[in-house]
Amino acid sequence: MKSKKPGGCLTTLYLLIISLIIVINLLPEKKQVIYNEFSNDNLIYGNNIYTILDGGENESLSEFNWRFKTSKLKTKDMHLNIEIDNQNVEDAMLILESLYYLTIKDLQITVDIKDNPELYAAQYWSGMYRELFSKTNSQIERISSAFLQIAENEILNNQDLLQLCITFVQNIEYKVPSEKLGIIPPIVSIAREYGDCDTVSILLISLLNGLGYESVIYYSRDYRHAMIGINTSGTGFYKTHNGKNYYFLEVTNPGWSIGQISSDMQDISKWTLIDL
Repeated sequence: MKSKKPGGCLTTLYLLIISLIIVINLLPEKKQVIYNEFSNDNLIYGNNIYTILDGGENESLSEFNWRFKTSKLKTKDMHLNIEIDNQNVEDAMLILESLYYLTIKDLQITVDIKDNPELYAAQYWSGMYRELFSKTNSQIERISSAFLQIAENEILNNQDLLQLCITFVQNIEYKVPSEKLGIIPPIVSIAREYGDCDTVSILLISLLNGLGYESVIYYSRDYRHAMIGINTSGTGFYKTHNGKNYYFLEVTNPGWSIGQISSDMQDISKWTLIDL
């Protein structure tokens, strides 16, 4: 009986390997999402970094890095630079300074602080927040527009766009400003890369306002805190205003979801809803 030559086995193995390579090459390639690098008057994207342009002559740069999950539970690492026109910062600080001189009539305060300190505080801060928002909101419009372009480039839906904005603000460093009122305008918060509860609340409301989301600010004298309320579908804590539900959202720390409130702040009767 003749034995098989060793070379025959090697030839068979070689043919199997070649066949396997051919089959692999014929398999359809797995599609990869490639985010387009681009540049326009408002936004630049390259090397996995977005840069929002402010269009000014004398600019400073603020850098933000954060992570969030999409509605499909995909984790995204965001890297964002924002160019800030220093003239806008100066203008915003002048607006803030002008708030110091508002009168009781300007703020529409109708009670005496001795008679009703809770209502007085609510009316005082309602007036301050409205004045600050109305006079500085336009400075955030360019940034809101850029966030929409980022969402389009990242192929995000409306729910993801909302989370993109929320997590951006939640990851800003918590720090109480040294200014007299303990608050700074939104554009200044971005320039300095920090803010306290009412500062970042107004920042997020300004950002969402430019994207068409309805939101309010919640203020509590008892809890010495501020949050925002978002008119969206959800679960958890909310207040109804003009027939719409505004769900609470903590904005000073990452990880808080829409409708959640810290267990020591859940008496919603102690929260005043302020529609800016």
